[in-house]
Amino acid sequence: MLQSLYVTSRSMDTPAPITGYGPHVYFSGAAGARKTRTALLSGGCKLSQPAENTAGLMAFLFAEAGLDVSRYRAAALERRHAACLRALGASHPEHAQKILQNKPERLAAAIDSVLLGVTDFFRDRDVFEGLGNSVLPQILATTARPRIWSAACSSGQELYSVALMLEHAGALEVCELLGTDLRPEALRLAVRARFPAPSGDGLNGCRLHRRGNHVEIPEHTRRRIRWARRDLFRSAEQGPWDLILWRNMAIYLTPDAAQEVWQRLATELKPGGFLISGKAERPPRGLGLERIAPSIYRKHRSEGTNHAL
Repeated sequence: MLQSLYVTSRSMDTPAPITGYGPHVYFSGAAGARKTRTALLSGGCKLSQPAENTAGLMAFLFAEAGLDVSRYRAAALERRHAACLRALGASHPEHAQKILQNKPERLAAAIDSVLLGVTDFFRDRDVFEGLGNSVLPQILATTARPRIWSAACSSGQELYSVALMLEHAGALEVCELLGTDLRPEALRLAVRARFPAPSGDGLNGCRLHRRGNHVEIPEHTRRRIRWARRDLFRSAEQGPWDLILWRNMAIYLTPDAAQEVWQRLATELKPGGFLISGKAERPPRGLGLERIAPSIYRKHRSEGTNHAL
């Protein structure tokens, strides 16, 4: 159980600057750069062919946001069509395009409605039991300063869950935790660290701090996590990482696009390190990853690291 996590006594390095701590902070590709909410995705929607159908609207949205729509499964985008129209208050695709052309600051909300990330505290309890009973104890017993990255972290509840587990074990202060996502709104919610209360109170002694109908992450926990706006299709965060969480994004990508991201993540994973996927996802073969439990993979120790991908 989580209480069995073993932590050796070790000196604590001076923590890195907390990029992204505090309300209403957004991120660009440059490390630590801050931008306002309006400035991020409001470069000005240019006139183009009318978006007469879902595909046309999605192509317009993704192009304006600087994203490649061809990397995403068409069926997955189709399912988000109605949500996008609701987010903009539009009645049909061409109406939505006109709204964005007149009010480009609405682009961030439209993209967020399409690339909506579903997450929660201790999501998939069996997976987090495995983290607490096996993965984290092994990492803490062999690594002086564990590095943990939540890629496409959405609003951050899963990374906060890991942080609470480490805190319960007395190990949070010696760990480096990073959450990255492409969507500014998701990162804003992660930085704010106040969420609707889930049905459960926690996991194996990790108590969520409730205040009314919400959960608030204590400041001392928040300060141990950095948040950054990143595009996984452009680059991965430089490893080696002891633990990477990439959950429930690959199922929305085309096979080639998913393969590209899996490769990047596996390259930056430390030999012997762990990768956590979504329940319906499985890394492709040939990456040196061995499935040791549902949704939990370990990189072969014989695999070398190559951070030049």
